[in-house]
Amino acid sequence: MTPGTGWANCSPGRSRPGATLNDRECFARYGSHVGELLVIVLPVVAIVVVLTLGRWARARRHAPSATVSLTLRDGEVRRELADGRRESVRLAELESVEVVLTPVPTADGARAFALLAGPEAASGCLVPLGVGLEPEVLTALAALRGFDLAAWGAAQEGRPPRRTAVWRRAPSA
Repeated sequence: MTPGTGWANCSPGRSRPGATLNDRECFARYGSHVGELLVIVLPVVAIVVVLTLGRWARARRHAPSATVSLTLRDGEVRRELADGRRESVRLAELESVEVVLTPVPTADGARAFALLAGPEAASGCLVPLGVGLEPEVLTALAALRGFDLAAWGAAQEGRPPRRTAVWRRAPSA
C-alpha cells in the first residue's frame, strides 16, 4: 500500500478536503476488505474449534481405559484402569512378553506397550511404554532367565503397527 491510502488515512473527524477520506468514503473504498478478511479468518477459527472438540471427545472416550496405577508387588504386575478394571499376572507364571507398536496412542498416550501374557486367557497385563510407568516392571523382566534387553529395545523401533515377541518361557523338561 502506498502512503496516503488505506485505513490509516480514514480517521473520524478529519474530513478536511485533501487531508483524509471521510467515513463514508473509507467504507466505500476499504470496507469490502473486512469482508474478505472474515472469509479467511472464520474458516480457520472453525477448523481450530472442530479439532479442539475432537480432542476433547477422544479424551473423554478413552478416559476409562487410562492407567490409574501400575505396580509390582510380591512378584505380581498389577494394572488398575480408570473404570475400575484390573489386569494382573504373576512373574512366576509369565508365559511370554511381546512389544506392540500402535499407530494410534493408547489412552495413556503411549505409542507402544508390553503385553505380559499369563498361562490363562484371563491372566495378563498391558504395560504402557514411554510414559514413565514401566521402569520397575522392566527391571523385573530383565531378571527373567533368557530375557534380552537388546531385543526389548529393538522391538520398540520401527513403524507401527508391529508386534514382536521378546521373551517366551522355556518349555519344561
